[in-house]
Amino acid sequence: EFLSFLPIPTTTRQIVDEVKVRRENVRRLVEQGKPDPKPAPLLLDMPASAWLDIGRYDPAAALIDQPELPALLIFGGRDFQVPITEKRLWEARVGTRPNTSLVEFPSVSHLMIDGRGTMSPAEYEKPRHVSQDVIDRMAGWIQARS
Repeated sequence: EFLSFLPIPTTTRQIVDEVKVRRENVRRLVEQGKPDPKPAPLLLDMPASAWLDIGRYDPAAALIDQPELPALLIFGGRDFQVPITEKRLWEARVGTRPNTSLVEFPSVSHLMIDGRGTMSPAEYEKPRHVSQDVIDRMAGWIQARS
């Protein structure tokens, strides 16, 4: 959704509309729980069985079912693939789960790379390193459990 609002020169209205149709086809497929007898084009051209598996998987429930498993969930404020608003959903589901840490890094993208300004897929094309703050937090979290 975020990408459809970006002024990307190579993205035409036709491409955006096609992605929206494919996304809607995936949503319908997951809601119905079975492939359409007349297959519709799906996002990333993944088979219907893969989208059905993804649609049935509840990662929060999987964590809740394994209370002994430590969990570190990192959210980036510049992540347009998993928007920071998702953190609230995770907090509601697993926030009180033992041995679970939910951490926000306001300046990092989905790739855990620091950035500034308007979020854009162009950030992914620039070679850079994972945020040192993220690395330090992950290392500290691992060391505290070893």
